[in-house]
Amino acid sequence: MTVDLNLILQFCLILLVIALTVGAVIFILILLDLKQITKRVNREIKAVTFIVDFLDMIVSGFHLAKRKFGDSGVGRTIKKTLKISKEDE
Repeated sequence: MTVDLNLILQFCLILLVIALTVGAVIFILILLDLKQITKRVNREIKAVTFIVDFLDMIVSGFHLAKRKFGDSGVGRTIKKTLKISKEDE
C-alpha cells in the first residue's frame, strides 16, 4: 500500500488554501470590528470635547463677569466690605 506523494501534496495544498481563506475572513472581521470601535471612540471623544468646550465657555463667562464687575464701583465696595469683615475676625 503505497501512498502517492502527489496526493499528499494536493491534500496539503487544499488544507493550506482553506487555512488562508479562514485567516483572510478573520482578518476582514477584525478590520470591521476596528472600524466600529474607531467610530465609537470618535463619538465619545466628540462628546467629551463638547462638555469641555461648554465648561470652558461657562468659566470664561465667569472671568469676564468678574473683570467687568471688579472694575465697577459696586465691586470695589464689596471688596472693601469683605476686607473689613476678614480683619474683624
